[in-house]
Amino acid sequence: AGLALSGGGGGGGDTGSTPSDGTTPDIGGISDNAEAVWKFFTGKGYSKECTAGILGNMQQESGVNPSSIQGNGKGPAAGICQWENYNKKSARWKAMSDYAASKGKDWKDLQSQLEFVDMELSGTGAVDTYTSKLLKKYAGSFESFKTCNDINKACKLFEDSFERAGKPMMENRYAAAKKYYDKFAGGTSKANARNAI
Repeated sequence: AGLALSGGGGGGGDTGSTPSDGTTPDIGGISDNAEAVWKFFTGKGYSKECTAGILGNMQQESGVNPSSIQGNGKGPAAGICQWENYNKKSARWKAMSDYAASKGKDWKDLQSQLEFVDMELSGTGAVDTYTSKLLKKYAGSFESFKTCNDINKACKLFEDSFERAGKPMMENRYAAAKKYYDKFAGGTSKANARNAI
């Protein structure tokens, strides 16, 4: 079943405003999108820590909003992971949009975007393999990333290989990842437990 959720998320919103302005991501009211992301990746065998790391990145990029367009709708990036180039309808954004269209879906479809993320990470399907090559370089293998049991490490690996942000604001990503882990994994993250000691 496809996930037709959109909007919501902490810093996102239909206008495309994202928390990439340096503010700390507020995941207060956990969106249905975040829960769908959690279920998608853990259902595909990604560790809870790895999934939290992915969500921390998505929170920073789009507020976990598949309809988000960077710069309050000005672009150039769009989608839950802020693929470029939405404005020129080219590169990774076009590949993601074409994938959604091949399934009869709009580019804003959450399920299509999540499947495309998985394809880019694993290097399967009709995707540019640059992301998967970087992931192998930094993590050793796709499987090592997928089974990573350290939230911050998984968050950093995803940012370095997938997002490649100019100003990644890693502390925001780490904080959001830990909050998602605590919410969905049903306990306190290892990093939070260490900080509490």
